[in-house]
Amino acid sequence: MHAAALDVGTGGFHAAVYSDDGRLAAEAYQIIRYSAGNGEALEFDPESLFDSGVRLLSSVVDDAEIPAGESLVLAFTSQRHGSVFLDSNHRPVLAVANLDGRVGRDHLSRVEPHRSEIFRISGRTVSGVYPAMRLSWMSEHDPGCYRQISSFLMINEWFSFRITGNAVSEKTSISESLLFDIRAESWSDRLVELFHQEQIEQWQVVPPGTIVGKISREIADAYSLPEGAHVSLGPGDTQCAAVGTHAFAAGDIVAVNGSTTPVIMVIDRLMADPLERIWTDLYVDGLYLLEGNAGKTGMVYRGICESMGIEAPTDPSMDAIYEADRLSVGAVLVPDPWKPTDFLGSLHEVSIRSRPERLAPLMPYLMLENTAFGIAAKVEELTRAADRGPRDIYLTGGSSRSRLTQLIVSVLLEQYSLHLTSTLDTTAKGLAMIALAGAQAVRSVRDTWVSEEDMGAPLRFSHRDTGVADLIRARYEQWKDHIRRLSGNEGSA
Repeated sequence: MHAAALDVGTGGFHAAVYSDDGRLAAEAYQIIRYSAGNGEALEFDPESLFDSGVRLLSSVVDDAEIPAGESLVLAFTSQRHGSVFLDSNHRPVLAVANLDGRVGRDHLSRVEPHRSEIFRISGRTVSGVYPAMRLSWMSEHDPGCYRQISSFLMINEWFSFRITGNAVSEKTSISESLLFDIRAESWSDRLVELFHQEQIEQWQVVPPGTIVGKISREIADAYSLPEGAHVSLGPGDTQCAAVGTHAFAAGDIVAVNGSTTPVIMVIDRLMADPLERIWTDLYVDGLYLLEGNAGKTGMVYRGICESMGIEAPTDPSMDAIYEADRLSVGAVLVPDPWKPTDFLGSLHEVSIRSRPERLAPLMPYLMLENTAFGIAAKVEELTRAADRGPRDIYLTGGSSRSRLTQLIVSVLLEQYSLHLTSTLDTTAKGLAMIALAGAQAVRSVRDTWVSEEDMGAPLRFSHRDTGVADLIRARYEQWKDHIRRLSGNEGSA
């Protein structure tokens, strides 16, 4: 059997086909473009998104040259919090990306008295990115649109629905709605009541990897996909990336260094951060995750490089960092929980004592440094929340190609067992593993393609300049001081 996996990520589609013995048969990537709505809204046409994604998946299936008669399972994951709102006939009314920022500070402040209760039930801190908050905001600010809405699906669920005609919710995905009880693993009556969303249809909730149907004849014909292929509904993209690194032991940490950089720890029992800063996620196989996020790292980094018209640097040279230290400059991403567009961090330049033209060439390197610092800080927060040290730490995601980031992380986390995954795009790989387990082509997701090569190469500090490690550690402490000051939270890293 082969699995054709489509990851509808924040920055773009990644489609890949894997065989049940772990061979990557074909893959492709395509950028996603969004439409800016009123204010800070970020929308997309759900039919166009579906068409583009499935066409890319079809092309990859064709490139894979799957032998005739061999079965195929299609699988979908997506950016978390992105969602499609539907009317009573299950037709799209509105579709928004995960970073849609229409919910304002004033509206968010209304749920502040319930913040701890919401965190206890959902495992989430309050922000404007969740469907519950967007629905609540629309009920006041866009009532015409709101009155049309009777249900919603997360983006991966929307793709599955369009392919099979069956609407269901996958539990890790719907847990990102702020209407879900992570302990009961079901819709929360209390959160539905609190957000006044009793009219929203509550779909059946299924485990990640569930075979939810077969591709319809109409879709098979339109996209040249094999009629009757099974469809597996995958978990959120962060969960898929963790599976793709084989992170299944309690204490395993994965830093998914992409458009954003979630840093997650596997836990084998449900727990909550007493400081209410680290999220609790559902995972696979009865496991859970603790999650922090280093911010919109890759998105800001690419924006800086594009605005300057330069190639993204991968050179491990520390020259730029030495120059930045001489000028006393740095860059940090500081989340503002009240501003949805800054939910994952906005760029701040700190301690600048030089002209902008001297700073500009350093900015890409400062952002790579910031990303590495963010990863190390989230590892510290995870170990604090879990009250235990890491078992193994895996660095994955496309932005992990930066050798400068690798160098800095290897210094700051040198006391731990640190690995750079062999396949940096582990999201599609993990999705394929989950789909093959769901289709019973392999015994279990934990037993899929386990080898030393899959686990990644050890990442250790190595540099000819013995002063580099001391400089990195000193700048990291300065960076944490700036984070505390700018975020207004002296207890945070």
